[in-house]
Amino acid sequence: MFTEQRRHARLPLDGSIILKTKNGHITATRGRLDDLSLGGFRMNSSQELEVGKDVAFFVKSQSLDDRMSGRGIVKNMERLGAGLTSRYRIGI
Repeated sequence: MFTEQRRHARLPLDGSIILKTKNGHITATRGRLDDLSLGGFRMNSSQELEVGKDVAFFVKSQSLDDRMSGRGIVKNMERLGAGLTSRYRIGI
């Protein structure tokens, strides 16, 4: 069995998230937050993002006392499903 080794434990967190990237203009990507750790977070979106891309993020969750925002880098992306129903799991 494969055991994932992480520097910081992931905590499940349900919420909505907006990522903004800058490609000469600002592009917004919306998604659902899966989990959060001190080192980053994982989300699902219908839009793919380029690994290595610098992003600004804005999180809203009933589990948080306030909205959370910051900057990060897309570390990984995994395609889930195929065709028109494709979704992407994105690690920041």
